[in-house]
Amino acid sequence: MEYKRILLGTDGGELMGPVYDHSAYMAQLADATVHTVYILDAWFTKYPSTRGMESMYYTLLSKGKEIVANAKKELTARGVRGKRVITEMLEGSPAERLVEYAESHAINLIIMGAHGRKGLDRLIIGSVTDKIIREAKVPVVVVRSP
Repeated sequence: MEYKRILLGTDGGELMGPVYDHSAYMAQLADATVHTVYILDAWFTKYPSTRGMESMYYTLLSKGKEIVANAKKELTARGVRGKRVITEMLEGSPAERLVEYAESHAINLIIMGAHGRKGLDRLIIGSVTDKIIREAKVPVVVVRSP
C-alpha cells in the first residue's frame, strides 16, 4: 500500500504540533501530498439569521482561513514542499465532511489528533476522530496530544 494522498484534519488548536510532525514525516517518507482540511461547523446557519450570527459566521470563516494557512506553514517548516500541501476549508459536520473529502479525493491515509477527553466531556462533546475511525474506508492514524 502506498500513501500518496494524506488527509490531515485540523482544528488549528495548540495541540496540533505533534499531528503536524507525524503528517510531515509520513508525507516525506511516501513523497505524498497532504490535504490539510478545516471544517467550519456552522450549525447555527440552519436557523434564521441575525446580525450577530452573520457576524459570527464571517469571523469563523476568517479564522478557518488562518488555520489552514498556518497548517501549511507548519508542514512546510517541517520539510514538506509547499506544492505538496493542499489546503481546503469546508462547512458542515466535521466527521462527515472529512470522510466525504477522503472518498472524493482518493485519500490513502487520514491523520487526526486526539485530545484524550474522558467521561462526561467525551460523552457530551463527542469525538470527531472516533467518528472518522468508524466511518473511514482508509487507515486512520491517531496522534494523541501530550
